[in-house]
Amino acid sequence: MWLFEALMEEGVTRATAERLCYSYERSFAIYPKRFYKETERLRKEKEINYCFIGTLMVDPETQRNREWIIEFAKKKMDTGSYLQITDAVARNSHKPLGKFDHTLTRQGLVPKELPLDQRSRFDAHYFKTMALSKFCLCPAGDSHWSMRFYEALMCKCIPIVKDRIDTYRSKEEAQLAYKYYTHNEEHIYKDDWAVENYKLFLERHTFEHGLPDALTEASPSRD
Repeated sequence: MWLFEALMEEGVTRATAERLCYSYERSFAIYPKRFYKETERLRKEKEINYCFIGTLMVDPETQRNREWIIEFAKKKMDTGSYLQITDAVARNSHKPLGKFDHTLTRQGLVPKELPLDQRSRFDAHYFKTMALSKFCLCPAGDSHWSMRFYEALMCKCIPIVKDRIDTYRSKEEAQLAYKYYTHNEEHIYKDDWAVENYKLFLERHTFEHGLPDALTEASPSRD
């Protein structure tokens, strides 16, 4: 969905963009300008320590991969942090963990609970919270990775994962020098890490610097 939108932003014809989305080996997760340009306007001084806005029990695999979130929140989060579990199943049985827990006081956007044609919505609250945060918990979802990891890079928010395998979705991404922490390390916010991550995000996860050769060669027709 986002690869298609990013290709269209670069002037690739609709027919070619549709073909490339199915034939191009998607080595890197791609975001359209609509996301990262808007996020640039949201970034200000970091006011929040840890944040997590997302689902917990939306499907069995996600639930298994995110069990550590609650224990982490109990141990590490305080009034300077922000927690919001968004899926209906988890919210129905959730007991607030403290003033930082907004699970029952704010309705969140859950893409999996929306029709396909509405899942690309830009969630301003989600991205603004992340942009104001030093660290974002980026657990795996229904696979061994989550788009939240890339969104944290976009927001200059340092990702925190459970295991290092949670930081990439392809062998090509596994070679990138992302800066992040695992959940049981000491977490120190470093501006240079945030800047390096953002540069890497623009280089590998957007078409900000133009289409990669593999796509240019495969897309002779442009609008």
